[in-house]
Amino acid sequence: AGKLSKHRRINAMHFVQKIKPDSRARCADMTSIAGRVSRAARCVAAIGLVAALVPLLSLPSAAVEMTAGQVTQALFKSKPGDARVDFGGDTLQLLDLSDLDFKNARMVKSDVFGTNLSRSNLADTDLSGARLDRTVLTFAKFERANLEGATMMRPTIYSDLRVDWREAPVFDGANLRGARLTGRFDGTSFKASDLSGFDFSPHEPRADISFLPRNFCRGCKFDGAKLRGVNLDDASFVMASFAGADLAGARLTRTDMTKADFTGADLTGADFSGADLNEAILTGAKGMETVKGLGLALNLDRAVR
Repeated sequence: AGKLSKHRRINAMHFVQKIKPDSRARCADMTSIAGRVSRAARCVAAIGLVAALVPLLSLPSAAVEMTAGQVTQALFKSKPGDARVDFGGDTLQLLDLSDLDFKNARMVKSDVFGTNLSRSNLADTDLSGARLDRTVLTFAKFERANLEGATMMRPTIYSDLRVDWREAPVFDGANLRGARLTGRFDGTSFKASDLSGFDFSPHEPRADISFLPRNFCRGCKFDGAKLRGVNLDDASFVMASFAGADLAGARLTRTDMTKADFTGADLTGADFSGADLNEAILTGAKGMETVKGLGLALNLDRAVR
């Protein structure tokens, strides 16, 4: 076997020596090219792996499911001058967070579904994009809070069936641009708030949470509020006040505006088709000549103009 192996090596050497120099060079070139191709393939594979990992690295961290104790402790430890407590993106579902001072907390896109916020102070908090569906908001304070793009589907406003308007939450000066609300908000205050693009219509695909034949905001206060382009279709605003509010381009079709006060409001381009204006106050309202559907409004002859 050893002689045979030696014999094969000698034959291989003779074979290599018989190859022409230019052939040997071409073989060397091919070997070099193969090596470069192999290295290029490895580089391409590495680049593909990095490209696949980059989106994963840029994903936000998983939401934290908080307990009432953790939330309370974080707020209690926060002192004046400290960075804002950040619950952004966290899950705060079905908790009892009543009677808490949220100390301007950041709660961007937090899920607060079904949580009790009664008598809590959420003034100046950032709740943009948050989910506040089915929350308990009795006596809650949201002054100057940022609720842009938030949803508030059928919250509980009152402590019992007497529907005491004094228990309604306060949103004075809040940012509710593009927010989506459904339910009964009778007595709620939205003074000087920004509700541009606000949606208070009853139609919503998720019927289990948000669908009602109409929403209610009787006796609500919108004095000095921005309501440009809002959708208030089919809602009841009996005895609501819109004094000095900006309702330019608002949709108020089929709304119940009985005894509503529009003193000094800007109604330029608003649509009142089918709205009930029985004893509504339109004194000093601006843009009345541009209002749409006024001829189709109910009880216009009984309105105060």
